[in-house]
Amino acid sequence: WREALSDFIEDFCIFPTAIMKGPVVTKSIKLTWKNGKAVEEEVYSFVSKRVSPLDVYPSPEAESCNDGNFIEHVRYSEAKLASLKNLGLPYNKENIEKVLETGEGKGRPNLDGDIEDEKAEEELRDDQWTANKNVFHGLHFYGPLNAKMLRNWGLPLGVDIDDTDILEAEAILIGSQVIMAKLNKDPLKRRPYFSASYQNRPGSFWGTSLPSAMSAVQKMCNGCARALSNNMALSSGPIGEVYVDRLADDGSIDEIYPRKMIQAVSDPMGAGGRAVQFQIIPSNAAELLKVYEFYERRADDITLIPQHSNHNEKAAGAAQTATGLSMLLESASKGIKDCIRAIDFGVIIPRIEYEFYHLMLGGEV
Repeated sequence: WREALSDFIEDFCIFPTAIMKGPVVTKSIKLTWKNGKAVEEEVYSFVSKRVSPLDVYPSPEAESCNDGNFIEHVRYSEAKLASLKNLGLPYNKENIEKVLETGEGKGRPNLDGDIEDEKAEEELRDDQWTANKNVFHGLHFYGPLNAKMLRNWGLPLGVDIDDTDILEAEAILIGSQVIMAKLNKDPLKRRPYFSASYQNRPGSFWGTSLPSAMSAVQKMCNGCARALSNNMALSSGPIGEVYVDRLADDGSIDEIYPRKMIQAVSDPMGAGGRAVQFQIIPSNAAELLKVYEFYERRADDITLIPQHSNHNEKAAGAAQTATGLSMLLESASKGIKDCIRAIDFGVIIPRIEYEFYHLMLGGEV
């Protein structure tokens, strides 16, 4: 849970919406002591995991993970996929063997290549071709499905269910093979996905991310930084102007160093003009820094995360006193508390309720 929540918070600070999945029943190997010896034992346990927002596809009309159709792009190694064969229903052993034999769904996914390239690059996995070389790609679907379709996939349904009935179910598709299908047994038809956003957007699944909220200010800061860098480069040294037809020798004009002597002939116009002149570009660093600092403070106001909340040693005004800093930190924490409240209501509370009712209704680990 701690690892999943830590990864979730990283997404919460970057993406429009962060998603956590759980509880997911996972079989793992645990060391236990028997007769004074360490023994490996396979156990089933509940785990939570962070789901990349780049792998989630909600319905256009969805406002939460429980609305409409919901699809997660899942990935399996060959060993992981093979381990699903012997789990029995709801997994279809025959279809899993077909996928393993044909290699269907292995390698580059039949999805948006730009997203896969971006994801591979951000995760430092080279490109999408290298990152997906030995990976089976599937689509984990949650939503209403036709009963006849579920029967065709091998899901046993009662005789009291007509083929035209619409049932809340989940299924995993790899290539053209449905390797798993089952009904959603949750009484409220909830799904094991939970989401939260830095700033909620009413009526939309996707909220507003922290970078998006400050994007306009960030562009101004970036523009000031580029202008400052260019100005510092131009004003760091003189710009020379040379009349090459007045040089008395063929010496280099692109080298300048102390005590260099330049031979020149007299001005043919008789005006005494110099053959070599230098011009200094004025430095605007002070003005550009003031503009940068102004928009940096605007970012504090927009994100509700002021500098003194990070104990900035250059804080001025009331932040220079203990009492003043305490008051400012209390005021600044209101924005952070809103973010924590979004995580509480969107993830932690429904996640605990989901697992509680699952166990109370007879679920087993």
